[in-house]
Amino acid sequence: MKLRMMLISALVASASAQAAEPAGSGSPIEISATGEGTWYVRCDIESGGNSGLRELNKGRPAYRDDRMQSAACHYESNKRGLTIKIVGAGWACPFKGAAEGDCTLVDSRGSGEFRIKRSK
Repeated sequence: MKLRMMLISALVASASAQAAEPAGSGSPIEISATGEGTWYVRCDIESGGNSGLRELNKGRPAYRDDRMQSAACHYESNKRGLTIKIVGAGWACPFKGAAEGDCTLVDSRGSGEFRIKRSK
């Protein structure tokens, strides 16, 4: 009987913890960039309780967030070939022409913008 009560208590506690998860939690996402010369990727992040501007550059080439809901990003590079990669299940790839399962952009213009949001 005690074991049964302990199992029921554990199930109730687990269900309560899952119900209390903040909106936007779930699939983590990682945005990374590499390139020659001087470059940056700036993203205005909407994240559960931790929204704000994040900048990627040679000193900090990646950003990971488990609670991100969306992001609006701008990038610039003084050399062509800046490579931006987005990894995470449940996210719509914003780069036209990216291969299925490989959300990567190799920039040929020197600057641009993209938006990241959860896929439906």
